[in-house]
Amino acid sequence: TNGDFHWYYVYLNLKRFEEAKKTLSATMKYSMTREYYMNERYHANDPYYVPWSPNVSASGRFINMLLDFPEEIDENTLLK
Repeated sequence: TNGDFHWYYVYLNLKRFEEAKKTLSATMKYSMTREYYMNERYHANDPYYVPWSPNVSASGRFINMLLDFPEEIDENTLLK
């Protein structure tokens, strides 16, 4: 989620809102469980190693992304 976070703000600053929305959507789809746990880390050399645990920093980054998006969005829009 850390890399997504930085790219998200690059897209917002460049006014490329569709790319920002896609980044937000991908973060929601692939970095969060149904219980709202955010993944803690990813290892490219071991794709099966992703500890799902409460991760406050990833949760905080995602909340910032949601709050900073310049238009109203809902969960159904992001999950498309």
